[in-house]
Amino acid sequence: MSVIFGLAAITTSYITVAAALSGFVHDFRINTLKIARDNKYFDFIVACIPPLFITLIMQNIFLSAQEFVGGFGIALLFGVLPAIILLKDSKGLVKRSLSIALILLFSSIVIMTFLKDINIIHLVS
Repeated sequence: MSVIFGLAAITTSYITVAAALSGFVHDFRINTLKIARDNKYFDFIVACIPPLFITLIMQNIFLSAQEFVGGFGIALLFGVLPAIILLKDSKGLVKRSLSIALILLFSSIVIMTFLKDINIIHLVS
């Protein structure tokens, strides 16, 4: 039963991401490439086939990509962006200094995550 639930969750996620990506492909094809023929199936195939092909060839790429994006996402969303908002809204010297320190701290975390993911540095956990 858990296998069925897992497959259903992955399938629904894949379909929704493919639908969103096909909209992007449609807009890119019409606005940038100036190809105006309306073919929803072509957009859906262009959006679905390359990720499916890559996933079938490199089966562990999803976990690697999730780890890579997760490190950046957490540090940027919960670290750098709130510090930038604090910097923008701060009026006193203490708040500005604190926000700059937070920006530097979380930016260094983002840089270390990037260097770890491309195997330049090795962090021991």
